Amino acid sequence: MGTINKRAFVLLCGVGLFAFISYNLIRMPLLSLFARSLGAAPEIIGLVVAASTVTGVVLKWPAGALSDIYDRRWLLVIGLLAFALPPLGYLFVEDVRWLIALRFVHGTATAVFGPIAMAVVADLFRQTRGAALGSYTAATQAGAMLGPLLGGWLLTVAGFPTAFVAAGLLGTMALLLFLVTRLPPQIPHVASGTGAKALVRDMARGARTVVKNFRVMVTSATDG
Repeated sequence: MGTINKRAFVLLCGVGLFAFISYNLIRMPLLSLFARSLGAAPEIIGLVVAASTVTGVVLKWPAGALSDIYDRRWLLVIGLLAFALPPLGYLFVEDVRWLIALRFVHGTATAVFGPIAMAVVADLFRQTRGAALGSYTAATQAGAMLGPLLGGWLLTVAGFPTAFVAAGLLGTMALLLFLVTRLPPQIPHVASGTGAKALVRDMARGARTVVKNFRVMVTSATDG
């Protein structure tokens, strides 16, 4: 493991930490309380909370597959922008329908960033990728733990607007930290052809590879 790869891994863990603090600061407990403040009934609050998960279910598979074909760095930037910008949108939400729509957009953050970041970690540590993925996931789950604690405290002492701005700032910190992260050259992916059919075929092949790798499946299951 070269010095550049070690530094990139440490920085990626920091990126994941800040990103997941930002995301979970809003997701728990602010989201349900904010939805209730907009007059949402209990069943609608459940829909609000679940909306971002729908985005994850739909986008994680294609996002991971696309990262084998296209430049991962730019895809990760897109994912991190979804951590940094949507939190500021909550400042302008006055209707639960717009809140649900924003949650679909915000869900793009973990849907795109999550699987691609783990693919990068796996490439950095080819011989010990299971341990590396575990360490990276520990960093993101630490963020998932700290986010609700920080969110609850900010809501108590300062209210919703301050908490939303804090989430945006933390997401921006994750983005800026990633921009100074130097990733090693991406291993070229040999496509099975051109066009939509070839892309779908490559995605299916990638999915089969992931399903066969128990360590990757366990790590992915912990991703919020």
